[in-house]
Amino acid sequence: AQQQIDTNQEDAFEEAEQICIAANEEYEKTMADFDELANQSIAAAKQQLDIAASVFEATERIFDIPSPTPITELERQIEQNKRTMKVDIQGLLDAARASLSTSQLHRDDQRYNDAINLAEDVEKTGRIVQDDTYRVVAHNSILEIQARLAFYDTNGGRQYAPEAVDKTQRLLDRSRATIEEGDNKKAVDQASLAKAQLDVLKQELSAKGLGTLSEAEANLQAALDNDAFQYAPELV
Repeated sequence: AQQQIDTNQEDAFEEAEQICIAANEEYEKTMADFDELANQSIAAAKQQLDIAASVFEATERIFDIPSPTPITELERQIEQNKRTMKVDIQGLLDAARASLSTSQLHRDDQRYNDAINLAEDVEKTGRIVQDDTYRVVAHNSILEIQARLAFYDTNGGRQYAPEAVDKTQRLLDRSRATIEEGDNKKAVDQASLAKAQLDVLKQELSAKGLGTLSEAEANLQAALDNDAFQYAPELV
């Protein structure tokens, strides 16, 4: 009877040992999964933050450039607030960089839930910065192209290339509507199409008569020289 008891105890001990080993293996696997998830979250956050910083730094000066007369209420608001937006965006970037470092420390301390939550917040901030920056890029581009179109419209465009003038205006209106809808990156792309169409207009005017185009260009350059507005084609 004692031998049976001893055997049962040994079996129970071995079973308990196996359960402990299995539980430890499962724990290690779970921790490894959380570590990988934290790494992925941090990597995604860093990617979006790097993109945001790159976009902002490449276009930072446009926040200080006054644009031609705004047309819509939203354009007036953006024009009035864009210098404040620049300061706010820089603050968001600085805070996000600090949060990303904290997230990495949490991961190192195996505080995976905190690391993941903080990384997700950083990723969201990166996307917000991108969106706000694209809004100002689109805003400046639209108003600057609109000013150029007005010159061509009144200096031969309406007479010699009305379809090109109207098409450029439609593209600008579409870009304006897209900003109103909140898709600012798409608005930048559409403003690029308007800029390309403006180039088509210039070519058509050249084909109709160089004198007319030269007069328009001279008037336009005079406005530029007098700081009536500033045009940054690399931003479009």
